[in-house]
Amino acid sequence: MRSRTTFEDKTWTEENLVLNSVEEEQVHVGNMEDDLIKGGLPGQPISNVKFKQYAGYVNVDEKNGRSLFYYFAESASGNASSEPLVLWLNGGPGCSSLGFGALQELGPFGVKPDGKTLYSRRFAWNKVANVLFLESPAGVGFSYSNTTSDYALSGDKRTAEDAYRFLVNWFKRFPHYKGRDFYIMGESYAGFYVPELADIIVKRNMLPATNFKIQFKGIMIGNGIMNDETDNKGQLDFLWSHALISDETHLGLQQHCQSESKRETESKTCQALESSAQTELGNIDIYNIYGPRCSMDDSKSTSSGVQGLKKNGYDPCGEYYVRNYLNLPHVQKALHANLTNLPKPWDGCSNLDWKDSPSSMFPIYRRLIASGLRILLFSGDVDAVVSVTSTRYSISAMNLKVIKPWHAWHDDTKEAGGYMVVYDGLAFATVRGAGHQVPQFQPRRAFTNGSDHEIGVEISGFDPCSADYVDNYLNSVEVQKALNVKDVPHSRDSCNGFIFGSWQDSPHTVLPIFQELMQSGIRVWIYSGDINHMLSVTTNRYAIDKIKTPVKTLWYPWFFQGEVGGYAVEYQNLTFVTVRGSGHFVLSYQPGRALTMFSSFINGTLPPHLH
Repeated sequence: MRSRTTFEDKTWTEENLVLNSVEEEQVHVGNMEDDLIKGGLPGQPISNVKFKQYAGYVNVDEKNGRSLFYYFAESASGNASSEPLVLWLNGGPGCSSLGFGALQELGPFGVKPDGKTLYSRRFAWNKVANVLFLESPAGVGFSYSNTTSDYALSGDKRTAEDAYRFLVNWFKRFPHYKGRDFYIMGESYAGFYVPELADIIVKRNMLPATNFKIQFKGIMIGNGIMNDETDNKGQLDFLWSHALISDETHLGLQQHCQSESKRETESKTCQALESSAQTELGNIDIYNIYGPRCSMDDSKSTSSGVQGLKKNGYDPCGEYYVRNYLNLPHVQKALHANLTNLPKPWDGCSNLDWKDSPSSMFPIYRRLIASGLRILLFSGDVDAVVSVTSTRYSISAMNLKVIKPWHAWHDDTKEAGGYMVVYDGLAFATVRGAGHQVPQFQPRRAFTNGSDHEIGVEISGFDPCSADYVDNYLNSVEVQKALNVKDVPHSRDSCNGFIFGSWQDSPHTVLPIFQELMQSGIRVWIYSGDINHMLSVTTNRYAIDKIKTPVKTLWYPWFFQGEVGGYAVEYQNLTFVTVRGSGHFVLSYQPGRALTMFSSFINGTLPPHLH
């Protein structure tokens, strides 16, 4: 739940941008060749690296000595001279686009667990574009100011102005990119950074006296904040609808914390409810609610991180590897970084004193839409930080006309990679199975806007074709003979469509039967995989609520092998258990967690707490 100060949109009017003299400022813009990373990055693979990399500082304020650090990977397509230029911004505010975007998400290389060597990223975005990563504002990563008071004056307005000054001076250093199609992309708090910078560029391009014009074509934002009210409402509803918090906590948060005014007038109540929500969530990674957590400290690598990498293509300990790598002196030397001997080691995020975070981007979005820019918003659908629900509420509040209704998008495997809807002036896409950092969690889907059929097997250990294997096995004459199966006039199938279609007396509800069974004293458990659409966890929660039975043990996270296996709540004579990351066939999707739940049921105990 974010709480930010608000300021009126007039902050972003043309007369307040104070950028009219940027082009005429006599600043030292530097030499492109001085920034060339000769011989490549330390530890990078030797073969098949046929693109140039650059890194260095661009001054954005001569008086205060404010300089922003960048890393630039030219296109590996062989057509760098004609490919578009993309600026990537990570959020925070105060987090590094080098450490997250470049080295963990979409850059050409990732860092191995040893913190010293790199691997080539299969779905690097510089395979189709020239990608520029900016550490912004000053105080983030290797970016700095010679005036320490600058760090206490960080905020949206100056960050956008400095980013524009960076671009002006960077294009002077790389003049052959000046006429290139240009896009800005980012995620998280870049949901503010990107449109704010875009707004400046659009306005500057429209000034009649300008002799510098960026060939600005569009923006793309992933899991980005947009508007406080709808963001907060969406976050609460996402947590509840994904069975992460209790009914009582969800209702309390709605009543006492959803609006800024209630957060102020009922602060103690709200803080208590937020604390309850945090306890109920357990130690899951809210950036990817079904993903593993890293269990290593800063100095040691454990098998869990490596196992995570082998299991699903995502290593939750990547941030540690990157931190170790970027603090190596010879790496900093190769990057032309830390030339002033900064008083602190490189870190992924900085604790900046932020001054002017706005409450909404709606006014800027309306201007950008009117300008004709191409705008794409995308959301990983298992991110609880800036959830897909939040973004949908925000877009809905803008009252845009639907041009192309909600539909699944696919690649040649015919499996849905996500869903998309096109509005008048804006498109919105979801990326299935992706957390907050979409290119990191689902690199193939993020890269191609397509799905990867094989990823489903790697992530869950579940083979979607297993039912076909079983049918083939059980229709074998040898197997049927061993099982003493009598001759039947048809082949065996997992489900009988004729029986299903001929069913006569299916009731509308079995709640009265459940109530009778609960009164009989037998043990009654209901369990639900929390990513099943067929009979969803939300459906079960609504049904149980109809029974109106008292709660004995409040909603809590239960654990399997040190990670949250799901959530449980004990009612009077009934227990409800969720299994995290499981679909309709819980035992197939999450066999280990299912066995733990089953053992608890047989032993007459609740699913285990964390010990």
